[in-house]
Amino acid sequence: MGVSLIAAGAVLALACAVLLHGRLAPALVYALAAIGGATAGAGALLVQSRDLGAGDWVVTLGTLGLLVPVHIRIVFGPARRATV
Repeated sequence: MGVSLIAAGAVLALACAVLLHGRLAPALVYALAAIGGATAGAGALLVQSRDLGAGDWVVTLGTLGLLVPVHIRIVFGPARRATV
C-alpha cells in the first residue's frame, strides 16, 4: 500500500506541475499539489519498518504538503489561468 501511495502522490504532483499549471485556478493547483506531496509522504512512512511516532507523521506530511507546491512554483513560475 505504501508504494502505491508514493506512486499516486507523485503522479498527482506531476500532473499539477505539468498538465494543470496554468489551466486551473492557482489555488486549486497548489492545493492538489499539496495533497499529492502529503500522499507521497504518507506512503513513504508506511514502507518504513521502524516504529513511527506522531511527530514523524506531522513533520513529514506538513513538510511535503508545503514544499511540493513551493517547488512547483519555483520551477514553473507563478500559476496564471490561461486565457481562452
